[in-house]
Amino acid sequence: MHPITQQRLQDPDSVRRYFAGSWSLTRRIIDRRARLTGHFDGEAVLQPDKQGFDYDETGAMRFGTYAGQASQSYRWDIDAAGTLAVRFRDGRLFHELDLAAGDTAVTHLCVADLYRGRFRLVNAGCWLSRWQVSGPRKDLVILNRYRRMPSSA
Repeated sequence: MHPITQQRLQDPDSVRRYFAGSWSLTRRIIDRRARLTGHFDGEAVLQPDKQGFDYDETGAMRFGTYAGQASQSYRWDIDAAGTLAVRFRDGRLFHELDLAAGDTAVTHLCVADLYRGRFRLVNAGCWLSRWQVSGPRKDLVILNRYRRMPSSA
């Protein structure tokens, strides 16, 4: 097992230094209702600006009968305390992310489906997120591992 040196992001500058750049992203998707497992392998790029980041991920996904390209984009705004407001591209709030302790839980209600997320900064080159999604339409577990790409070090 690898030793874990937990990171803490306690101000806007440390948030910018930690996240800016390109990350290798691997995702495992478990649909308990449909009894399917899927995978995503790609890249997440966090492009910094004065207010925060533009987050863009692209990659290859296999899930059920689908095998092809997939992408997602978010806006991450940083406040004066270093907390991130993660927003959908249309500006709606997805969740807030406070990583001052290096580990945090978040929630998001999407119509009747509840998204429960957990984020953990492992070290300077790795962070994890886990989502449990439950409701009338979904019963998912989504596991994400982000590793800093060498060109972003």
